[in-house]
Amino acid sequence: MPGCLEHTGVVTQLIREARENKGNLSVLWLDLENAFGSIPHKLVQFTLTKHHVPSRCRDLIADYYSNFRMRVSSGAITSCWHKVEIGIITGCTISVTLFSLAMNMLTKSAEPECRGPRTNSGQRQPPIRAFMDDLTVMTESVPGCRWILKGLEELVEWARMRFKPAKSRSMVLRKGKVVDKFRFNIADTAIPSISEKPVKEKFLTAL
Repeated sequence: MPGCLEHTGVVTQLIREARENKGNLSVLWLDLENAFGSIPHKLVQFTLTKHHVPSRCRDLIADYYSNFRMRVSSGAITSCWHKVEIGIITGCTISVTLFSLAMNMLTKSAEPECRGPRTNSGQRQPPIRAFMDDLTVMTESVPGCRWILKGLEELVEWARMRFKPAKSRSMVLRKGKVVDKFRFNIADTAIPSISEKPVKEKFLTAL
């Protein structure tokens, strides 16, 4: 789509440019624990209100969720119907859209904590990039990255959700080289660096 930049492509480009220009860059890849299954319905309603969605539409969506039930089948066994009191159903088109809207509200609220990096062309990039439940934080300084992380952690806790440090990763470039002396924490638990716990081999090769 014209005017839209692909999430992973921009992240890879910024890392490559920092390496080539011997620049500084701090990156966090954050994983939300059970994101689809833990987002509160009240957060969805709050998001709709913030975005000035008409009350009739909000009431219709609230009624839809209040009567949402599901059951699970495995072989010859089928469970009883259960009311879905929290989370969204990934097979439901409107639920995925509402989840993205709610996550966008949370990430935008944390952005003022620090500015994002610049590309070689001089374009200032947002410090937080989100694609569904995957968040990437990018700043030119370690303190800035920590401020963003703190803001996100407070917002996610307010939303009654949480990050999973074990599945998150960090990387710090200083003068174009990866350094391991900086640590980032979520609820006093350290986020592993990509040097300590490498992720997908293809992704690391691209970096």
